[in-house]
Amino acid sequence: HGFGDWLAATENDYHGILPGAYAQYVWVLNNLVYNMGGDSIQVGQATYTVAERPNYVYIGGNVFHHDRENAVDIKRASDVIVSQNTMYGYAAVSSSSGEVVAIHNDPSYVWVIFNDVSDGRIGLISTGSTDTWFIGNVIRDISHGGGAWDGTSLYALGAAIHFRVATTGGALHNTLYNCDIGIQIPPGGSGYDVRNNIFAGRAEAMGMDVRVDSSNTIFDNNLLYGQGGAVRIGWSSTSAVDLATFKINTGKCASCPATADPLFLNPGTGDFRIPSNSPAANTGVAHAAFTTFFNRYGISIAYDYQGNTRTIGPTPDIGAYESDAL
Repeated sequence: HGFGDWLAATENDYHGILPGAYAQYVWVLNNLVYNMGGDSIQVGQATYTVAERPNYVYIGGNVFHHDRENAVDIKRASDVIVSQNTMYGYAAVSSSSGEVVAIHNDPSYVWVIFNDVSDGRIGLISTGSTDTWFIGNVIRDISHGGGAWDGTSLYALGAAIHFRVATTGGALHNTLYNCDIGIQIPPGGSGYDVRNNIFAGRAEAMGMDVRVDSSNTIFDNNLLYGQGGAVRIGWSSTSAVDLATFKINTGKCASCPATADPLFLNPGTGDFRIPSNSPAANTGVAHAAFTTFFNRYGISIAYDYQGNTRTIGPTPDIGAYESDAL
């Protein structure tokens, strides 16, 4: 902790941990890192050649918080797994928009799975990466931080998840709660896959649960429940519509449950488990990303946020938790 000045007005890029050029098979486990002038951990550098990229980096069980830039910053690297970490406390500064986890500069096979992400200006963001997947995370309390703000913008702060440019992959089985914006995807890219997520408890009345202008994005089997139950979806438009109108206008979300309270056990204390009568129970769909992970690493990630088998009932549940594990 305390390497560099995390409160400085200008950039001072001192990190807690940095797997650098040619590093392979690096495990970063069960550390507490905070108050860095840069990031808690940065993997790779923007200038690395393909040969220099670090690969097979596992970042698990750590607590990262209150650094000047990001908890995790992944640049040119490959096969990076960020799992079961607690990360919080990131504000916008001159060299960062307050992203808790930032992925850019074209890394490949990045897996952000089963993490607790909170108290940032943006939760998880990829602005250029190949085969990047956000799976089974709890992302909560993400806000724009005050001041002038346009919740219809595709680049506004306050988003739990943001994909753009040359990113491939998607978001599966995440639980998003008390975020100004659920997911943002500007135009372009080669298509994103957004399924089996819960969007609930949106904090900003004029925010959007979904703000997407990428027409080739797959969006289905998601449960949406906005502020006071009202859902706001902006799809290729800054004008928000409800779920029923969205389905009619786009033909997407055909297998999304009707707008309904997911029945979290106690969201005020951070308990986002769901009971068996939740509308998110047994309304998800199996996904090939789990097979891709197993084939690549020989390990299954078919589990929920607590480590319970992902499909206990007839089909997977939507969100980070399996209801039948209660």
